[in-house]
Amino acid sequence: MEQHNILKTFFILATPRAIANNPDIIRRFAKCGLKYVFLGIESFDEEVLKELNKPSTLEQNYIALDLLRDLEIEVNAGIICMPHFKQEDFGLLTASLKKYNPIFPMINVLAPMPGTPMFEKYKEEAYISEKKFEAFNMMEHIIEPLHMTKKQFYKNILKVYKFTVGSKITLNYIKQKYGKRELLRHRKISKKVSKKFKTKDN
Repeated sequence: MEQHNILKTFFILATPRAIANNPDIIRRFAKCGLKYVFLGIESFDEEVLKELNKPSTLEQNYIALDLLRDLEIEVNAGIICMPHFKQEDFGLLTASLKKYNPIFPMINVLAPMPGTPMFEKYKEEAYISEKKFEAFNMMEHIIEPLHMTKKQFYKNILKVYKFTVGSKITLNYIKQKYGKRELLRHRKISKKVSKKFKTKDN
């Protein structure tokens, strides 16, 4: 692509470790049209990363995010909220993501999939049958939150969205880059997501 000056628009899925360990390749890729990255951050807590058996470290999370921000590459950040989360854990998540606005997190509730080591670890705590396949959608609580009600848990997730995709920085970014029509679409989708969380069980 460099040799023939081929320019495209690229969207890739990547781990923070892959980005952090290959900064020169990412810089070259950006010049050839890399514009969007879905980044599997999962957490800003080293212990949670270990529990999830993530190959990337907390340091690599920050290195990858810093690099992508410097290159003006848009980031969709995959995040997992654990059942043991307390108020301060959501505070850490919000503060960490806000540093990188505009950023577009995809926040999931931990849903250990049947047949995986994580499911074996939590199956005694799971209150939804593994045969109820529709519940394993990354938004339902398979495991009861330990330190708050489900309603409070979902409310905290909405707060994270409020200070990231709902922030003035992100909304202005969408308007300037994509126009008013896309901004209206973004707000419409945000309302749907918010409504979905608000109608979850208490």
